[in-house]
Amino acid sequence: MGVVAEAAMGSVIWKLGDLLHDEYKLFKEAMDSIMFLKAELESMHMFLKKISDAEEEPDEQTKCSVDEVRLKRRAVEASEPRTRYKLDDAILKPNNTAIDLRLLALYAETAGLVGIEGPKEELIQLMMEEKSVSPQKRKVLSVVGFGGLAQKDINMEIWDEAELIRTLQEFLKNKRYFIVIDDIWDEITWNIIRCALPETMKGSRVITTTRIDTVGMLCCSNHCEYVYRMKSLSNQESRQLFFKRVFGSEDLCPPFLEEVSDKILKRCGGLPLAIITISSLLASQRSKLKEQWEHVLNSLGSNLEVHPTLEGMRQILSLSYKNLPHYLKPCMLYMGIYPEDYTIGKSDLVRQWVAQDFISKAHGRDPEDVAEGYFNELVNRSIVQPVDTNSSEEVLSCRIHDMMLDLIIHKCREENFITTIDDLHDMAGLHDRVRRLSLNLDGVIDGSLGNHPSLTMLPDKIRGIQQLETLELGALTNYLVQVSLPPDVVHLRRLLHLTIPYGTRFPEGIGNLTRIRTLRYFDLSWNSIDSIRDLGGLTNLRDLSINYTKFNSVADVRKIRMDALSYALEKLCSPESSSCCLLQRLHMMCKLPRVPNSIRELRNLHHLEIEVIEVLEYDVRILARLHSLIHLKLHIFGTPKRVIIFGLGFPVLKCFSITCINISFLTFEAGAMSKLQRLGINFNAHGWEQLGAPPVGIQQLAGLKEVAVHIGGCHAEESDKNAAESALGNAIDVHPGGSSANIKCTNSWFCFEDFGLGGF
Repeated sequence: MGVVAEAAMGSVIWKLGDLLHDEYKLFKEAMDSIMFLKAELESMHMFLKKISDAEEEPDEQTKCSVDEVRLKRRAVEASEPRTRYKLDDAILKPNNTAIDLRLLALYAETAGLVGIEGPKEELIQLMMEEKSVSPQKRKVLSVVGFGGLAQKDINMEIWDEAELIRTLQEFLKNKRYFIVIDDIWDEITWNIIRCALPETMKGSRVITTTRIDTVGMLCCSNHCEYVYRMKSLSNQESRQLFFKRVFGSEDLCPPFLEEVSDKILKRCGGLPLAIITISSLLASQRSKLKEQWEHVLNSLGSNLEVHPTLEGMRQILSLSYKNLPHYLKPCMLYMGIYPEDYTIGKSDLVRQWVAQDFISKAHGRDPEDVAEGYFNELVNRSIVQPVDTNSSEEVLSCRIHDMMLDLIIHKCREENFITTIDDLHDMAGLHDRVRRLSLNLDGVIDGSLGNHPSLTMLPDKIRGIQQLETLELGALTNYLVQVSLPPDVVHLRRLLHLTIPYGTRFPEGIGNLTRIRTLRYFDLSWNSIDSIRDLGGLTNLRDLSINYTKFNSVADVRKIRMDALSYALEKLCSPESSSCCLLQRLHMMCKLPRVPNSIRELRNLHHLEIEVIEVLEYDVRILARLHSLIHLKLHIFGTPKRVIIFGLGFPVLKCFSITCINISFLTFEAGAMSKLQRLGINFNAHGWEQLGAPPVGIQQLAGLKEVAVHIGGCHAEESDKNAAESALGNAIDVHPGGSSANIKCTNSWFCFEDFGLGGF
């Protein structure tokens, strides 16, 4: 109760502060009134914050007070002197939260190891035995259990029913198949799915999962012996999962917490989701006081140990919500805009939190840095589950367990925080107190201007949206189509993040966007020389992507544009410019002649992707001296004239992907790239048997763990591809660390994708 009002009130206070700025030149009477109102709102804000932070649900009288205070039209009338609220000013502490690395290991173990051996053997036996169904016929096994008993593998592909049936029938025809179908809720759904599974008489196997016993029986045609009812974790397995999250090991639990731990685990009833939720809550507490643990125990009902109902599970999850700091509660509830099983990108979520004014602006810290700390806190508390991480263990995306999402939606309805619409026809029935509206139509999240899948034009005048900070427009598939931005986009002085389609023409004046941090994808083909040169003045850039998509441009025109880009880079990367401390990601997909000399000054650069015609020894030295560089993608389009040697340097490089016409010119010396963990090699196999050879010295890369190779087969004989694959495999096999190899051959020319090198 009060989360919505507390978050909104904080935003209002900051905006009132802006009104008091000298540029408004208000009359003294108006100034006095606004200052009085600001003071009153601050008092109300602290009152609502106190309610939000309370561990117990407020009584009815308090709820009425909250409702009274949070109605904007009665804000002044409902207020009294500050003493009414009996609250001191609160100071929001800076937040520098990092991901708890124990948690990443815990999720892998929860999904794959804890308590899995017994069920795995039983399922294998059920699949192999011949009881009611002959070995040639298709057999369906049904796994029945409560939602918190297991994690899920998610397929994000969404197909039309008829298309799904036709595609699967054709694909499975005359094949022996093994398919797992997750989370079936009703008889109609199974009857539709069953139509797509042909009886091939080859001994196919299907496993379904469901929470409903009758549905499980239906899936396996009422052969009750093929219904596997999931069991809760044993006491020992529960202890292992619980203590590993809280202390890192079961052996590290202090004796004075043993008894209360056993009682908490008994309440969790062997449900992994419940155990993870409670252990994450306890792990987040800095001090391990017995009184705190007993308070958690007393807050849990006893029904889960007897019967794990949805309401009982919601009670446990609600405890983790109640114990969140007040600043995390609106961030958590905002995730209710996403549908079940949706993979949520951290960068998108962070920007939306900032746009919604959920992030503290105290202490002069950058709001997006603070928001990233909030995101990491939610991961550490197991409110969200990490999905994608990069080689630096940075979580890039997350997902919400469907039962946690159920709690969030329940709270959103309770507090009128978010209204979600799945059908446009429901718009007519909305009441006039909708605070946030999320349209979830056919799996498309329309939470901001940037996520519309078919945007074809913008209004001519958008200068009036002066508070706009993020503008993301979907990429076009046809690079030869030119898109123009509205002329007055350059007057959006608060714009921080701008992502535009390839082939977009900027109006003159891009240099006015002095606050901009993200600029993707600036196309050299379509923009004026002045606009290209103006890039050098955008000294707050942290993320810059430059492209050249007009492949048939005249050589002289291209050179002029490249000269303008060279001027911009020299200005942007100049030691006198503050940008050398800010630019972190630089993507230049524009076939530069060489590695620009100016980028040697980018001391904070950790992601670099660059296309060049030629790489010489000096170019390698420039790259090797980028002391913050973690990820490097290097595309070389020309045929090397001499050996490209990678020696000392690259002190923190973890991921390196190289695309080269002739990889036999690549050499890694002893001590090169000492921190490298993942290596990607892309090349074409044409002429391999005559001239081909793998890179020299892969075995010198001491820290290497993974090698991903993409062999293009354009104009290549089958013998070329086979010989290239064999040679690369042999070169990787001699690595002393036993690096894993992923070698793929295709009939196309190499592409610029990063096979297996996630997080780039």
